[in-house]
Amino acid sequence: ALVSIAAQRGHLEIVRWIVEWTLPNHTAVEHGILVLAVATLSIHTAATHGHLQVAKYLRETASRSVCGGYTAHFTGQEIESLRGVIVEASPEAQRVSGRTMILAAKKGFLNVIQWLYAEYGDDLETEIFNVGPERLPIDTVAMDTAASYGHLDVLKYFHELQTSGETRLQCTKNAMDRAAEREGCTTAAMDKAAACGHLEVVKWLHQHRTEGCTQAAMDEAALPKRIEVVQWLHENRAEGCSTRAMDNAAMTGHLDMVKWLHVHRTEGCTERAMNEAAENGHLKVVQWLYANRSETCTSSAVDYAAACNEFEVVLYLHFQCRVDCTDVAAFETLESDHPEMHAWVLEHYPAFRDIVMED
Repeated sequence: ALVSIAAQRGHLEIVRWIVEWTLPNHTAVEHGILVLAVATLSIHTAATHGHLQVAKYLRETASRSVCGGYTAHFTGQEIESLRGVIVEASPEAQRVSGRTMILAAKKGFLNVIQWLYAEYGDDLETEIFNVGPERLPIDTVAMDTAASYGHLDVLKYFHELQTSGETRLQCTKNAMDRAAEREGCTTAAMDKAAACGHLEVVKWLHQHRTEGCTQAAMDEAALPKRIEVVQWLHENRAEGCSTRAMDNAAMTGHLDMVKWLHVHRTEGCTERAMNEAAENGHLKVVQWLYANRSETCTSSAVDYAAACNEFEVVLYLHFQCRVDCTDVAAFETLESDHPEMHAWVLEHYPAFRDIVMED
């Protein structure tokens, strides 16, 4: 387990010392096999934490025969059996697989990805380009992942591999499955890149890939206040958005985004916009929506605002918008320990007092 922990933290000298001290000093075959199994299972750990030199050393160690005639050329079944012994002390211990590639892509470790491809690309036992989640090829999942985390260099690398005609992407036991799937990324790449505000990635995908995006790109970009991404998508893509875009912007209190969508888009919003703006205490957004949009809110807006102790919002909805709450507000303010808000609800809706007492 110490090997795996040291590998996770990038301590090459400690890893080297443990392995090179342990093997010559323990002649038991079982012990040597266990040490080499740990080395094999720690390659994934080192790689996914960006410690390439540690991963290389462990790969070299786990690939050579050592004293006693045993070797680390284990079958997948043998490794999984040994992993059960090791994983309790080192939960991250696992074989190198497509998951290693995806995690490296998620963290932007281009040098690790290049090494994994060079070292394991022809390894039919490892199959780093096997079919992954949702039966998508691993390189497709890795591209989507890299895009969503803004790692443009990783995205470009996989794109170049795929467009170069490199055959190793197809050389797995599931070649027929891969052939049935289209190469490249998916619309999730641009959707997620937009949602996370990675505009340069969005632009690159637009220029170099054909998968495009969906309405989710603009909808989700409106959620974390990525107005520059929303504007670019509006000007350069045809997918548009849905009512979720303005709903999301209102929910997060991004009034400038709400106004921009109101002027430049025609999708509008739903009652969710005012309801969730009220719940989150965004009074200015609630006021603007009431004055400029025809979509009304519901009693849920007052209930939500009361439950969250948003007194100004409750007062505005009650007196200006003439929206009443329900007995949910009475129960929620009581359970949430908002005595002033609870007292206000019972004062203006005395019928709820009996309902609360009966319950």
